[in-house]
Amino acid sequence: MSHDPMQHYQELCQARSQQKQPAWLRAIRLSAAARFAELGFPTRKHEEWKYTPVRPLTAVAFAQSPFPPSLSRVAAEDLLSRTVQGALRVVIGDGQILPAVSSLEALPAGVSIRSLREILDTESEQDDLLRQRFALALDRVGDNAFDALNLALFSDGVVIDIPKNTSLAQPIEIVYVGSCSSRPQIGAIRSFVSLARGSQASIIERFVGISPDAASTQHNTHATVSAPTQHNTHATDSAPYFTIASTAFFVEENASLDHYKIQQDDPSAFHIAWTWLHQKSHSRVSTFAVSLGAKVARNETEALLDGQGIETALNGLYLVEGDRFVDNRTFLDHAKPHCHSTEVYKGILSERGKGTFNGKILVRQDAQKTDAKQSNQALLLSDDATIYSKPQLEIFADDVKCTHGATTGYLDEKSMFYARSRGVPEEAARGLLTYAFANALIEGVRLPALQQELSTWLAQRFQLSAMDDLMGLFDEQELV
Repeated sequence: MSHDPMQHYQELCQARSQQKQPAWLRAIRLSAAARFAELGFPTRKHEEWKYTPVRPLTAVAFAQSPFPPSLSRVAAEDLLSRTVQGALRVVIGDGQILPAVSSLEALPAGVSIRSLREILDTESEQDDLLRQRFALALDRVGDNAFDALNLALFSDGVVIDIPKNTSLAQPIEIVYVGSCSSRPQIGAIRSFVSLARGSQASIIERFVGISPDAASTQHNTHATVSAPTQHNTHATDSAPYFTIASTAFFVEENASLDHYKIQQDDPSAFHIAWTWLHQKSHSRVSTFAVSLGAKVARNETEALLDGQGIETALNGLYLVEGDRFVDNRTFLDHAKPHCHSTEVYKGILSERGKGTFNGKILVRQDAQKTDAKQSNQALLLSDDATIYSKPQLEIFADDVKCTHGATTGYLDEKSMFYARSRGVPEEAARGLLTYAFANALIEGVRLPALQQELSTWLAQRFQLSAMDDLMGLFDEQELV
């Protein structure tokens, strides 16, 4: 019997709308489902999806998990060992919060971290702000079929509120766990994060997968959390999972946010996610998206600079090997004057890996004195690797400073010769130069523990066991 993907997802949407929920949310779900049915799945004929392979995803009949997966003791310990030590932690499995492995005991006064599902079950009729945010989410769907699907299907998420003039000493880490089980599963998550005036926080979003037996039984003691292997080309024998996630950040006046997205999904998984940023006057946001896993991954980041004196930095690093595909898309909307934005994305592609970068900067007519810079740099490690890069500027103001550019190439022959002349073997020289290319971006991570984690992972990925000895052969700036 053939699989009809549209009918399958429409049935999932219908089942979700019939579950217990507030009437206003059911109306939003039904509107989103109708929009999804109207749009259908995008194809290569759609310019925004020209390079993203959607067909492998629609060929799988993903099902929603009725209950959160249970983790074995070993799987839980392995999961926690991969998180940032000392962080406040929320773990979401297949779209539902897992209290047993979450850690929210030490919340500062006034800071709230709640399950979206629990809010909707108990408080939603009185929560006018939440209703407004869902209405905004529906308006923002536009022509994005997968965003409509997320809004129709989401099962849980996190709602974080940080009060005025509060600075969090600890980062908050949200861990999204996908299940590599015997049946393909979809986890749809929708989260909201608010930073009130003058507040400051660091938020980490981490996406990982768990092995089949970790998701299926509480008594198993041998299951572990999957993570990208050294070459990240060996998918598990179990069915793939599909993570579809949306996180909206509301950053008020003079607030400051550091946001990190670490995508380490199982190599057989599918990942589509959005990061929405709404900034008010004199706020500061820095984001860093790292893509290390998934068979097909698409990361969309959209920032609205809705006030004067705003600073926004969008950074990203993606490593693509085997036959994996990663699509990074960004949109910076300069709506008000006197704002500054920078954007640097770097990609490392090897074997048959394919990647896409599409970065658009819009400067509206009233956004005078805008200063915006964008750069995408791709390093190809094989002749079969492919990158599609499309930087865009759309400017309607006349007093601005805007630049963009994209560079694609192989390892520099002069740098290779220089490294070899210092006695470094060829393979080690390639690894060293590639590491230096990526680590220059990682050095900007403001959380020391996370910076060390990513730097160590890179060194292991490129087999640089004697990194300190090798780096000592060069001046500080010679490899950047």
